[in-house]
Amino acid sequence: GSTQTPCLLVGGDSGLYEVGTNLSIISDSAGFCPSGMMWVPLSGGFCIDRYEAYNNAGSAGSLFGQTPWNTISLSGAGSACTVSGKRLPTPEEWLIAAFGTPEPAVSPAACPAGGLVNTGTRSGCTSIFGAYDMIGNIAEWTSDSNVRGGSWADGTAASRSLEISPGAVDNTIGFRCAR
Repeated sequence: GSTQTPCLLVGGDSGLYEVGTNLSIISDSAGFCPSGMMWVPLSGGFCIDRYEAYNNAGSAGSLFGQTPWNTISLSGAGSACTVSGKRLPTPEEWLIAAFGTPEPAVSPAACPAGGLVNTGTRSGCTSIFGAYDMIGNIAEWTSDSNVRGGSWADGTAASRSLEISPGAVDNTIGFRCAR
């Protein structure tokens, strides 16, 4: 694989990016990341959960087919990541990991909205690194108190970033962890 810097173009109002053709990624995360995480070889390299976090007895799990852990504050999400030996992703890490995820307004069939779905069940809603549901299932906390990716309730604004109160708790807000 290569850690060559990608050609990035700002993608409209979404705050996400389109990836140019000069990016090749490491396809096997097993040597770099714990189970349930994906290796992202950019920005120094980091691991991020493949799926949105689910409540695994107070620890943040990452498995296919689980109900995403929502209705959680920023501090609660950070604590759940810490218990799991991880942390919340930085905004830059979250945006990089989301590269290539289809936007609902552009490709509604890939990341359909309409209600909360179990992790990974929207098979077309993946980033180029293999992270599922970075847009439009639940909005996700990042380490800067922003939620990113929008939720199923956000409609066409699903991919925008929103700064909200760190104590906010809502059934449309969840998280995923990084390392």
